[in-house]
Amino acid sequence: MDSKNIQKNAMHKSAEFTFTPPPEAPVFEPTPEEFADPLAYIAKIRPVAELTGICKIKPPSRWQPPFSLDVDKLKFVPRIQKVNELEAITRLKLLFLEKILKFWELQGSPLKIPMIENKTLDLYCLKFWVDEEGGFENCNSPKKWRKIANAMGYSQNASTMNFLRNNYEKILLPYEIFEQSKADILKTVKKTEPKSEIKSEIKTESKEESDGQITMISIDSISKVEFEEKPHTSIKKAKTGSDLKLDLDAVKNNMDVEQLRRNRELRRLACYGPGPKMPGLNDEEFDITKSRKRPRYDLDPLAIYTCAICQKDNRDDLLLICNGCSDTYHTFCLKPPLNAIPDGEWRCPCCIAEEVHKPAEAFGFAQAEREYTLQQFGEMADKFKSDYFGMSGHQVLTSVAEKEFWRIISSVEEDVTVEYGADLHSMDHGSGFPTKSSLNLYPGDQEYVDSGWNLNNLPVLEGSVLRFINADISGMTVPWMYVGMCFSAFCWHNEDHWSYSINYLHWGEAKTWYG
Repeated sequence: MDSKNIQKNAMHKSAEFTFTPPPEAPVFEPTPEEFADPLAYIAKIRPVAELTGICKIKPPSRWQPPFSLDVDKLKFVPRIQKVNELEAITRLKLLFLEKILKFWELQGSPLKIPMIENKTLDLYCLKFWVDEEGGFENCNSPKKWRKIANAMGYSQNASTMNFLRNNYEKILLPYEIFEQSKADILKTVKKTEPKSEIKSEIKTESKEESDGQITMISIDSISKVEFEEKPHTSIKKAKTGSDLKLDLDAVKNNMDVEQLRRNRELRRLACYGPGPKMPGLNDEEFDITKSRKRPRYDLDPLAIYTCAICQKDNRDDLLLICNGCSDTYHTFCLKPPLNAIPDGEWRCPCCIAEEVHKPAEAFGFAQAEREYTLQQFGEMADKFKSDYFGMSGHQVLTSVAEKEFWRIISSVEEDVTVEYGADLHSMDHGSGFPTKSSLNLYPGDQEYVDSGWNLNNLPVLEGSVLRFINADISGMTVPWMYVGMCFSAFCWHNEDHWSYSINYLHWGEAKTWYG
């Protein structure tokens, strides 16, 4: 099956969750005589076990090695696992959803994902099936939308089909247009400085004092006024409240900077514009307001701003300032065009492209912040399972826990987090099997210290190629130890050099394996 069909199959499965357990793997029960030679027995069952890729070997009933570690002394820091991130399709959905949410948020229109049939609309699946039908432009008949609704597991009535079509057009189509036109926009956009009508530059700087107030410290330029936050609406709105009307003749007549510095009224106008001030404030008090949050303009209030796409400076009431790079754009030059000035912060196509297409973080698991003893981890795991299922953890059937695990795996909305003590090096933490270096061995333990099925011995038995490796290789010649809990897991994988993997469950609840 090629990758496209695999994805289509996964999309069908995610439409309506169902779980069908795979067939049981073969189970082998060696006699005590067969069990005495591990490698010979593995070679014997190989023709059968290779067909399924996995098998279970049940030791003779009398073979019961002790667990050799102290549950109060074994300490480890587990990994944190978000269960639904284990599934590749779910991870793709989450990454896609993150891009869509970011795309709308950066345009000042935070997105609320709509609900359909008491479920969140699966935007990833919607786009996938629309693409399968040739794209939105080709989905121009009720028959196609009925097919899409059916593929997504929704009812196929007119209201559902209209809902899917309308939300695609409203949410996904602008993103598609942006993606298609992004390259052209990036070529068209010219990073030009605004044309200033003032040649002399006087810079205003400020600093914030410990009490939160801001005090003027120098004036070097009249073309830049720096406050705390950037504007996020139109040029027209940005100028409101400043409307600087300077004595242009004085500036054009080469008034020197020292003269400008001495002009107190000009100094006030450079920062705040003309007009009445708050009563009771003198000039010094009004140099900087006592408000902690004020608009910040890294712009020349007297400059002529041009659209980065059409390079025209008309219709300044429809010019948007990017909160990221301060470039300006006409609302009608954007693709798709904006019908109105957004209320929130706004980013230009260049900044959106940069933000939306940032490489995703490498998939992996973070370490937990706390260290557990084995006893503490067991208590935490038991409580989690009891709380989750609403009954004693030991009463939960394995089949029920297994079905719930796969339901969580397939869900974008579920946010179940568990912990997993993975890859605990036996040379650092000790081994669950007794070894020659184990403390407090009992007389009957020596049998298990020397046993070929002891995973510390198995890799280097007579007849194993691994015994010729003169190094301790974790997971190959030196076993790992794992401490799991309900829903903790590791992903299906091939072993190093396609070697066999063998695991022994020392104690605890059942562990489910898939081959």
